[in-house]
Amino acid sequence: MSDLRFALRQLAKSPGYTLVVVLTLAFGIAVNTTIFGMVNLFFLKPLPVSDGSRLVYFLQRSEAFKMPHGLSFPDFKDYRERLSSTRDLVAFMPSPVNLSASGKSPWRAWVEIVTPNAFGTLGVQAAVGRTLLPSDGEEKSAAVAVLNHDCWQQQFGGDPAIVGRAIVLNSRTFTVVGVAAPGFGSFSYGMKMSAFVPTGALESLRENGGQMLADRGAAGWRVMGRLTEESSLDQARSEAALVFSQLAQAYPDQHRKTEALVVPEDRARPDPIFADFMPVLAALFTGLVGLVLFIACANVANLMLARAASRQKELTMRAALGATRSRLIRQLLVESIVLAVLAGVVGWIIASWIGELLVRFAPQGDFPVHVETETLWQEYVFTAAISLIAGLASGLLPALRASRIDVVEQLKDGGSGRASSGRHRLRNFLVISQVMFSFVVLIGAGLFLQSLRRVQSVELGFRPENLLLLSFDLSLQGYSEDRAQQFHRQLLERVQALGGVRGASLTSHIPFDYAVSMRNVWPENPPAQMAEGRMLAGIASVAPGFTEMFGVTLQSGRTLAETDTAKTPRVAVINAEMARACWPGQEAVGKRFRPWRDGPWTEVVGVTQTAKYVMLAEAPRPHFYVPLAQDYAAPATLMLRTAGDPTALTSAAREAVRSLDPHLPVYNVRTMEELIGNSIFALMPLRMGATLAAVQGVLGLLLSIMGLYAVVSFGVAQRTREIGIRMALGAAHTDVRRLVMREGLRLTLVGIGIGLTFALALGFGLSRVLYGLSAIDPMVFPLVTILLVAISALACWLPARRATQVDPMTALRAE
Repeated sequence: MSDLRFALRQLAKSPGYTLVVVLTLAFGIAVNTTIFGMVNLFFLKPLPVSDGSRLVYFLQRSEAFKMPHGLSFPDFKDYRERLSSTRDLVAFMPSPVNLSASGKSPWRAWVEIVTPNAFGTLGVQAAVGRTLLPSDGEEKSAAVAVLNHDCWQQQFGGDPAIVGRAIVLNSRTFTVVGVAAPGFGSFSYGMKMSAFVPTGALESLRENGGQMLADRGAAGWRVMGRLTEESSLDQARSEAALVFSQLAQAYPDQHRKTEALVVPEDRARPDPIFADFMPVLAALFTGLVGLVLFIACANVANLMLARAASRQKELTMRAALGATRSRLIRQLLVESIVLAVLAGVVGWIIASWIGELLVRFAPQGDFPVHVETETLWQEYVFTAAISLIAGLASGLLPALRASRIDVVEQLKDGGSGRASSGRHRLRNFLVISQVMFSFVVLIGAGLFLQSLRRVQSVELGFRPENLLLLSFDLSLQGYSEDRAQQFHRQLLERVQALGGVRGASLTSHIPFDYAVSMRNVWPENPPAQMAEGRMLAGIASVAPGFTEMFGVTLQSGRTLAETDTAKTPRVAVINAEMARACWPGQEAVGKRFRPWRDGPWTEVVGVTQTAKYVMLAEAPRPHFYVPLAQDYAAPATLMLRTAGDPTALTSAAREAVRSLDPHLPVYNVRTMEELIGNSIFALMPLRMGATLAAVQGVLGLLLSIMGLYAVVSFGVAQRTREIGIRMALGAAHTDVRRLVMREGLRLTLVGIGIGLTFALALGFGLSRVLYGLSAIDPMVFPLVTILLVAISALACWLPARRATQVDPMTALRAE
């Protein structure tokens, strides 16, 4: 307590020093707390189910869609029968619905279609009533549903008599049998469904429900199981690979060039599609923030070394009066820990602000993403622990150095506090380390920004500006195809009559949206290099005039027209990549292909340039457009090309839909530029990564430059007598500046030289996960080097300028 009181008095006497140290450590603690919060949320927090640590996802990856994705329901059943290393397999799939209840208009919601054993197997309890049971039926069952707890509270007022009441999903009546326990939002991480229905009720829920249970090509099911106590992840992977190879032999059409994947549940977040690179990025950012904290601690250690040197007389007197070395170390460490505690509090506040900013990067749109905003207890513990570690790490070396006192020599010298060569070496080592790690962090930030810049400059193949999007799903509202086609025609007529609308059309597929539509197509007279005479291509059913309105360049032939109806021959407009793959070196217009095996022949009437359809960074992808009148699809998105700000027409577009069907829910009302900025398949991941990396880079640069400035300034103060003698003997101001700056820049160049090795390793790793990067980016590495040297020169020039203002007589008289 005596040491604590003394430390508080000492810090109160030096408010400037205290403020600088607290803020320096606080920034390092804040970025570490922020990243830990994200890592904890994504990878450490278990699902609210029993024994969640042994859960694994069963996925697949195909040559056509290179990211991990789900299985078909028949494959799930085969896995469940043949796997012995895992048990309790469940299958589930999110699905949009129009939900309504007595006295309410339908609203857009999401339900999770789950095998009825899921609740019992994973230990999810009911708050009211019961959960789904195996007796509810996996392939045939009554239309029953379990409500999400939040949905029950918000939409039904938490009525305990909800059990047994009817709700309407997609115009079909379901009976509520229970309410899930609070805190459980979904079997999928980071989502919050409104309700859960058994797979056996799928036919009641959707027209093609039976096909989704029987079709091995419908690979949209998420399959999760639990490793047995005797099994390892490697065993599960080997066994799954064997089963999958058996399925590929039995059903080659549905498993062509596809491999099996088994991924721990906490490594497949926030979505299994990111299972390949999210853990890599998490490890990268964890490493970078660790470097930022090291830079902060090194900076504070240098400040503490300087402060200890100025307190040398005090420490010498204490030692002369009988204080042991351990007693001096304890006193100095208490002071550093007090500073760390204050820094931890400030760092927590800064981290909270950063967290609020990062929430803005949550995916926007219709998908029921649930962003956890509640602070987890692990974050409090981490912040306390990292603050204590930072206090000890920054204070221990200075305390050990300052407590090494030769009482006799110091008393002879008068406790002047002149630094020893050993102390100089320690300070120099810390500065070199700061510059080295700052260089690495800046390179990381520069590579993220460079990748983002290159992605933003990618040729999209269409014009995204002045496009307003509005989606709706007539199939969920019970529309027949004829009635839906009539609705489409009337809607287009009404919106085209709006002032400020330059063009309007409908499409079943929007680039960079999560709903991806792909088909195997069989071209007529395929080239020899096309395996099995077929290929996978994207498809969009569109209204007439879509390509012109969307801004896709027509290279040959014509676009789809009003005359392409259900009664005329089937036609399509393909992109240049599909033309090249199907008929290399030939004119594609007039050629034919089948849109599915044994499907009707479809004539190519036009070829457009290849655009981006799924991801910004994707390789050229075959794609084709068909008339909505010939290939009806739901849901659909209304696209408006406007003369000015597209958001100004939002209300008018909504009213046009409402005038045709006042009970039809609309969703995903946004501009195309908003979609590109917020889509997980477009700019959002890179924007978030670049923002985090830039914050870390700026902090690392500021901290390392502060450390360099402090060391050079302290060196100038200690060399006042030497500088005075030099100037008295005729040294010019330029000579003194050169002398001071040379030492600081030498430390900078040594730090950059050592850091280059680590930066090259970082560049090699990032070039594998970021778009458009090489291991040694010819722009980022030189620019970061020049920036760091230039700012270091400025940090050295300021103390050097002050050194030239030393009065030689005053300096000599002071000595």
